[in-house]
Amino acid sequence: MGPPSDDEDLLPALREDLSIEETAPDVSGATQWRLFDPVRQRFFMLSQEAVTVLSLWGCGSAKRLSALLAEQGVPDPVEAILDLRQFLLDEQLATPLSRADQALVASRLQARQSQGLVQWLALYLAWRKPLFRPQAFLVRTLPSLLTMVQPVMLLLWGFLTLFGLYMVSRQWDAFTHDILDLISWQGLVSYALAASVLKVLHELGHAYTAVHAGARVSSMGVMVSMGVPMLYTDTTDVARLPDARARMRVAMAGVAAEVWLAGLALLLWALVPQGAVRGVAMVLATSSLATSLIINLNPLSKFDGYHALSDALGMENLQARSQALMMWWLRKVFLGWREPPPEAVRPQQGRAMVAYGALCWLYRLSTYFAMAGAAWFLGQWGIATAILLGAFFLVLWRPWHQWRRTLAKAPS
Repeated sequence: MGPPSDDEDLLPALREDLSIEETAPDVSGATQWRLFDPVRQRFFMLSQEAVTVLSLWGCGSAKRLSALLAEQGVPDPVEAILDLRQFLLDEQLATPLSRADQALVASRLQARQSQGLVQWLALYLAWRKPLFRPQAFLVRTLPSLLTMVQPVMLLLWGFLTLFGLYMVSRQWDAFTHDILDLISWQGLVSYALAASVLKVLHELGHAYTAVHAGARVSSMGVMVSMGVPMLYTDTTDVARLPDARARMRVAMAGVAAEVWLAGLALLLWALVPQGAVRGVAMVLATSSLATSLIINLNPLSKFDGYHALSDALGMENLQARSQALMMWWLRKVFLGWREPPPEAVRPQQGRAMVAYGALCWLYRLSTYFAMAGAAWFLGQWGIATAILLGAFFLVLWRPWHQWRRTLAKAPS
């Protein structure tokens, strides 16, 4: 085919480093596809229709592509092209060739740059800084670690943990008394130090398990989520593992590492006399159990429990899909819209996803307000953080804007 005759008909040029991979079928048995961006180490789930459009994208012309898609039986080829075109440009997966696309990209870049306060809020409350490239170190030290997780060692740990729980139950009054003694500024400092140690162990658990499963760990570092600093391990490559059980093991490895330490710390607390060592054991045991049960295993936040749940259900992007389905349900029930759902699901599955999406919204809302309320009493910086969290909710929280746009588009 020759070059397109109309500049405005040019399709954006796909980046050559992108790859499309077939993934495991979803719960309905339908084939799933994934677009991998190696520059940002990000994955994007694609529908079968999007894969069909991308397979013919090289024709270069939107008019030719529309005709080819019509021959392939795509129901609305023009809309499919427009949707995919916008997605590729928004995610910087393609180079704009037409003057219209170049103007669109330039205007969106200018709009983002003009939102100085919004960008500053986003930077303050959510950012990520890689510190290490640990792949070589993990590969070199993994064999030594594997000698510690042999079945006999796990059985020994299980026995010691059960014995520690038994000993703690015999001294329950002293155990609860020690917990109450830690409710102080000194106790908060001790918990902060213990949390730092636990997070290092937690992230190493993810990293080693990922490498053992055959995935690559591109970086480890520090991130801020909703104003809270924490460590992170970039295990994006784990999504390429075909075995869902392997992905679940990586997701739960951090919790397993913390529980392993908690079991030994409980035994140590029960065996040593009152003193500094017993205090450290108490802090490590309670911190690891609290972070594992309250934070990491919570399926409503995007931590380990959420990723394990997604893999167990075989549903990529579970939270985003559930919230999109919930928005559709809200529009249908409260605004009377008669639009098709964002994806075809069974009635029972759809109800469960809508409920899960609503719970995620409520959890995020309660988290924002709880953090803002707690920060308000921590002096000047706490008040500033509380105000910023409120601004984050009003300015940056995506569901708020989704619902606001929905109301603006509601038919009169």
